[in-house]
Amino acid sequence: MYGEERAAQGGVGMKKTFENREESVEQLIHNLEDGVATPEQRERLMELMRDSPEVVDLYLRHMKMVALLKMAASSRAEIGMMPVSQDMLRHDKRKSGIISMALGVAAVLFLSLGFLFFQLNRQVGDADDFLVVLDRSADSILSISSPNKDLTDADFGGNQLRVGDQVSLSQGVVRFTFPNGVKAIVEGPAEVDVLSEVSLGMKSGKAWFRVPKEGHGFTVESAQVKVIDLGTEFGVYHDKEKKFQVHVGKGRVRVEPRLKSLAKHELVGGEAMRFDVYGLGEEMNVKTSMFQRKFIVGIPYLHWSFDELDGLAFASEGTMTSSSHEWRAVVQRLSKGSEPLNFRNAVTRGKFGKAFSMNGKDWFAQTAFPGIGGDSPRTFAAWVRHRADYGMPRTPYCSWGRRLGYGKSWKVHIWTQDGYALWSSAFKPAAYSPLPKSTFDEWVHIVSVFTGKYNDEGYPEIRHYVNGELQEMLVLPGDKGPIDTDISEASTRLRFGAAYDVDDGGYTVDGDIDEAYLFRGVLNEKQIRQLMRENRLHFFVR
Repeated sequence: MYGEERAAQGGVGMKKTFENREESVEQLIHNLEDGVATPEQRERLMELMRDSPEVVDLYLRHMKMVALLKMAASSRAEIGMMPVSQDMLRHDKRKSGIISMALGVAAVLFLSLGFLFFQLNRQVGDADDFLVVLDRSADSILSISSPNKDLTDADFGGNQLRVGDQVSLSQGVVRFTFPNGVKAIVEGPAEVDVLSEVSLGMKSGKAWFRVPKEGHGFTVESAQVKVIDLGTEFGVYHDKEKKFQVHVGKGRVRVEPRLKSLAKHELVGGEAMRFDVYGLGEEMNVKTSMFQRKFIVGIPYLHWSFDELDGLAFASEGTMTSSSHEWRAVVQRLSKGSEPLNFRNAVTRGKFGKAFSMNGKDWFAQTAFPGIGGDSPRTFAAWVRHRADYGMPRTPYCSWGRRLGYGKSWKVHIWTQDGYALWSSAFKPAAYSPLPKSTFDEWVHIVSVFTGKYNDEGYPEIRHYVNGELQEMLVLPGDKGPIDTDISEASTRLRFGAAYDVDDGGYTVDGDIDEAYLFRGVLNEKQIRQLMRENRLHFFVR
């Protein structure tokens, strides 16, 4: 409703209802849509929206209807189901810029209102009211702010949080354990608020929730929606398109948009939806595999030593596997009609023990591991010995994903045409580091790091290390955008020595690989140098 002072100025009492003013508000909205609104009318509409939730609701309902009618009219005109004037469609196109601008204004306003609701829902705990236990991974970088200004870092009790505390996680993984047994595993970068002892606010980032029977009703809040647990395991994710995704592993959740006029949704195991800035939802394929569902103090990793070829395969180890056979690397040939492999030639002397030797024709090793999905941080490290005279310029030492479009795959390869370089590529975007020719035909330690972050220009933050030294990073102009690695059932699983999109008749690496590691997280320079020297890190499973 209008404020008391504003109503008095207009000579209208507080009892005058919103419905009696709805016609004039609608006219302002129509004028904005048609592109005939004066600056004063635009300012008046924004003023009304700032003062009245009812006007915001009316505006968003109107814009939603315009978008739906536009879609329906265009599609039906094309298939002849509905007589629609082409003049109408041309007029609609002229208006589309105005509508987009109006929707953008509404989006900014609505997100601001959502974060305001967010702050209003935060309670402030007493100084000695520790409720939530916080555990951190070895690579985590975070800061904690508290509304209790008189508290120092020592008052946090080491790993305890109170209602009202905010956690800003730059990298790594943290686990929140609530009094009712609810556990939330959050991956950085993320911004999280402890709203109450039964609710958590997600401003950004990705999190997986495991809710026991005692925790039913636990709520996750964003600016767009509230996700209420009805007995389940589920994940939430703020994606790069500013949409809020909900993925249910098992059980059931109810999703309630902030705008009461929008439909509520119940999701069960195997279902997922994403919600735009207004809270409008659409179905999507569930992708529980892109979440880290198990908390590990050390950075989750897999390791292939290539020391022993057991039949057709090299064993794997690490904290992302339950057995040495689960993600083993099976030696294969791309050419189906080729002669059988001579396994003696697939093993050579490595930097630590033995190594996997590829011949540059069609040998590679295939795993069943889906890879690291979405824009989750990742580090690939390995010793490689690349043969400089190999004719194929960019066959990768590791790759996974799917060539659906930009950003859906991931590979690390060495470029040998018109110069030499180490590349990390999602098809697009990509980044590279120049290499001297002396790098080849000798064992070198290469590391590719994607931090999960982007710079102000939209380029992903990628780092390369060669023999423990940080390299210069270069990008192709305009070669930027979000990374959203596909690890669905239809994608190619992690492989060594061949691209994810090559099949019969393709090419493989002409080189050797030893001690390959894949981390779900970011290694720092000190850890990278330790791994290069000792072939292990302090948190490794012995």
